[in-house]
Formats: sequence, C-alpha cells, structure tokens
Amino acid sequence: MTTKTENKSPVFAGLNIVRFFKRFFIQTTIVIFLILALGFFELGRYAVYRSHPNLYTQDRASAVLHNISALIQLPKGTPTMAIINNASSAKKVQPFLANADDGDVLIVYKQAGEAILYRPSTNKLVSVGPIYKSRATQSTVASKVRQSTTRTTVPSQSSPASTTTTQHATTTKK
Repeated sequence: MTTKTENKSPVFAGLNIVRFFKRFFIQTTIVIFLILALGFFELGRYAVYRSHPNLYTQDRASAVLHNISALIQLPKGTPTMAIINNASSAKKVQPFLANADDGDVLIVYKQAGEAILYRPSTNKLVSVGPIYKSRATQSTVASKVRQSTTRTTVPSQSSPASTTTTQHATTTKK
C-alpha cells in the first residue's frame, strides 16, 4: 500500500511548477516585466552618472538637503557641504565637530551664519550651531578641515542649475 505522499517524484514537482505558471502566467509576466524595466532604468542612471559625475554629487547633495529639511527648517541661501572623512583629525581642529563620525555631512550656511552636522546613516542631526569668522585662525582652520573633509557641490535652493564652487572656512562658537 502506498499513500499519495509516497508517490511524489521529481516529475510531479516539475508538473506543479508548470501548472503554477499556467495558472499565474499574466501575473508572472507582469512581475518579470517590472523587474526588467527597473533594471534598464538603473542601468541608464548608472551610465549618466558615470559620464557626468557632477550630476551624481548634485543629486546626492539634494537628497541630503531634502532629508534635513524634514528634520529642521533650513535657512535661505546656498550651503557649502563637506563629508567628514577623518573624524578624529576634524575633532581636534574644530570643537563643533566633537561628536562627528566618518561619513557625517557638515552643512554651512555662510549668509545665515549657521552650521549643521548631519548623520545620514541614522537620519539625525548631530549638532546645529551659529558660526563666526575669525580672520586670524581662518586660514589654518580651513586647511585642517579641508584635509579631513570632502567638499560636495550643492545646487542652490532657488535655482537648481547653480552650484557652489568654493568652500568657506568657518569656526563655530561652543
């Protein structure tokens, strides 16, 4: 005596798969089409970003500003952004960066006199504070902060085509 569970063989398993695809042919075709369409879309984006790296940095900077604007009201004007690459040396140079980690983003609004330290990995503001200019220490602080950060071009909030081309050295009050 054999039961139905003992009669199952690989042939029956293959038939079950065929029956599944016959039954859900339209749904399976739609899912495969969507996966292929998404793949071609991402391949096109990769090709554009590879040929125009500035577009990638602008899109990334715009995404960071969009995430920050959900957390805090941003001042008017065009910010200067820098990614912290070496947090330990940045902490020694600038007290404002005392809680910075590698990968954090420093956003400076020179006209508004504000600095924001944002952590993209947790989507949190690490610190926000005022800035002031000190002419005596501006050049030394600027060179040390540049060594520990990577500047990112940022599209203007009023005009998406314009970008910042200079990084302003600033110090913060604790």
